[in-house]
Amino acid sequence: MKVLPKKSCRPFVILNLTDTHFDNEALDDTNIEQRILFHTVTELVNRTKPDLITITGDFAWTTKIRSYQRFTDFLDSFDIPWAPIFGNHDHSDNQEYLQTESGVHFAKETEDLLRIWKNSKNCLFESGAPEIGIGNYIIRIEENGKPIHALFMTDSQYYRPIIDAHGQLVINADGTPMLCMNDMSPLQSKWYSDAVDAWIAEGGKSSSILMHVPFKIHRDSFYKALAEGVDPMSVSTDEALQKDCWKPEYAESIGVVHEDIDGPEDECGIFDTIVEKNNTKLLLAGHDHLNNTIIRYRGVTVAFALKTGCAAYWDPTLNGGTTITINSNGSIQVKHHYVKADV
Repeated sequence: MKVLPKKSCRPFVILNLTDTHFDNEALDDTNIEQRILFHTVTELVNRTKPDLITITGDFAWTTKIRSYQRFTDFLDSFDIPWAPIFGNHDHSDNQEYLQTESGVHFAKETEDLLRIWKNSKNCLFESGAPEIGIGNYIIRIEENGKPIHALFMTDSQYYRPIIDAHGQLVINADGTPMLCMNDMSPLQSKWYSDAVDAWIAEGGKSSSILMHVPFKIHRDSFYKALAEGVDPMSVSTDEALQKDCWKPEYAESIGVVHEDIDGPEDECGIFDTIVEKNNTKLLLAGHDHLNNTIIRYRGVTVAFALKTGCAAYWDPTLNGGTTITINSNGSIQVKHHYVKADV
């Protein structure tokens, strides 16, 4: 568990980047994808002056180890702590897990990536147990030694081993672990529940969950909030700021949904657990490049992070990053920061 200090004289600012998809082909300094990405991140850092940078997945592309090293070096150059989580494109072509006589292990490509992050001077990533994903870890934010806010950094487990009711790994006929996609496993849900209970017992004022693939509640809350008769695919960014796009009880919602909201159908009841515990105030997801809604639902802010850079697919008007501002009393504010890709 990592601990970061918050100064009593000012809020703690987190800058979140997502879906940067840095590629080996972008290693050349003249490459337009690198120029747009590096310009965007530099502008965001200069504008928001963050205490921590988080990346909600799809840091680069699968086995493109050189691109991970280059982008890691770039982030380290700001001399600011930064913390990534795995996205589906950070996983090693379905082969991140290997079964041997001694148990479940990470594949070579994943080990290479973890080594890069471990050797980084500012990266806070912790790999965690392979059985519940790659990188379920917690970052504590404290003020004068007192717990203020916790970040639950969660692996969306694009491909994870299936554990049966007896806690045993389910094996395919060819001897490889049987995998499932994009859902919150029961073991991972229990990890969160136990950890947030411990955090509350310590007096932790609030917390957030950062993920790559959105929860089912991202989809459900959006359609609960959207006004009757509004076609989400036709709403512009400016129109989404208008209250008539939303039902009256969700009038403070903002953002657009310009692609289908991806995500699992089963989350092991984790959202009900979140509401019951009444400590986690933000669910921040990446993955969907053209969605950037921020909706308050059942006491929790359910949000999509703003995509950073032009790689893969993008909308230039939705380029930038998202800040989480944490106050001494544990309250938070979430805000998108847009950057024009003028390079």
